[in-house]
Amino acid sequence: MQKTKKIVPGSDKLLVNGGTDLSKKPIWIEAPHIYKINGWYYLFCAEGGTADQHSEVVFRTKSLASPFIPYENNPILTQRDLDPSRANPIATAGHADMVQTPSGEWWAVFLATRNYNEEFFNIGRETFLLPVTWKNEWPHILPAKTEIPYQLKVPQGLKPTENAVTLTGNFKWRDDFSKDKLGFEWNVLRTAHENPYVLNKGKGVTLKARPVSMADSSQPAFIGRRQQHWTFTSSTRLDLPLDNHVKAGIIAFQSEQAHYFLGAVRGENGYRVFLETAENSLPAETKSIELANSGGYVEFQIAADVDTISFYYRPEGEERWLPVAENLDATILSTKKAGGFVGTYLGLHARIE
Repeated sequence: MQKTKKIVPGSDKLLVNGGTDLSKKPIWIEAPHIYKINGWYYLFCAEGGTADQHSEVVFRTKSLASPFIPYENNPILTQRDLDPSRANPIATAGHADMVQTPSGEWWAVFLATRNYNEEFFNIGRETFLLPVTWKNEWPHILPAKTEIPYQLKVPQGLKPTENAVTLTGNFKWRDDFSKDKLGFEWNVLRTAHENPYVLNKGKGVTLKARPVSMADSSQPAFIGRRQQHWTFTSSTRLDLPLDNHVKAGIIAFQSEQAHYFLGAVRGENGYRVFLETAENSLPAETKSIELANSGGYVEFQIAADVDTISFYYRPEGEERWLPVAENLDATILSTKKAGGFVGTYLGLHARIE
């Protein structure tokens, strides 16, 4: 196999049957990683699903021809043994991988979520980092009943990234779309033969409106970036006029059945601002406001604070943000209610009615 880099027929072998201890009926075991360190083969696996029972477990063997033995002190990483009502919990920890730095330190990268109200999260799963220590030739990521810290010392001996983009902590971010391509922060939804947008060299971005809504299964005219904070504001400016029956604006999107869309549309009697809501259902218009003086543009803003979310607009010439709907339920964008384990995207959307 090493020479041909092909699997030898008949060489497949069952390494782990269902989990570390079948008597405890664990939720599926997955995401295996095998390392050879100091003569041992270590098998890392996630166990317990992706929710509050998530964890990381480890097995080892001296020979790949021998059984992998589970560590008696598994799991080596979990938060399921802590009070879910604790303040600012990091939860659902698992899916770990290990790396050794040039200075000899061992570190683990893994997935977890920043929860609110115990079991809700809108941000989605994020990557965390913890040091790995060794005891009796077994790796340890986190002692039992220990909270994952929000901050810790960085690995030693690593050069700082030059001109690094801020991705953690509190920050402000603005994009005028002046580059030749979208920054890595932006994503589109699904794929198509052509991009659903055109960059305007510092004068914004044009979405190519399609007759595709965010509830459809084909690619909509949408670009977005991940929500990264419990509390945030996100805003954009929409230039007018729009073609008749084109809806465009700002969106908080978790899935086809869970999102808020704040935008403007041009009808026979002028412009109006609207809010569409999808709450485990097809989107429906829940607010509509006529624009008495539309001017050349209208601005939109989403403001969220943990489990509430508010929507505002500001026509050209207006200094104040005017409410469309305030303190709506943001938990409909959480995994607990919307399903899956992804987070919310904040972005731009346009469609033809």
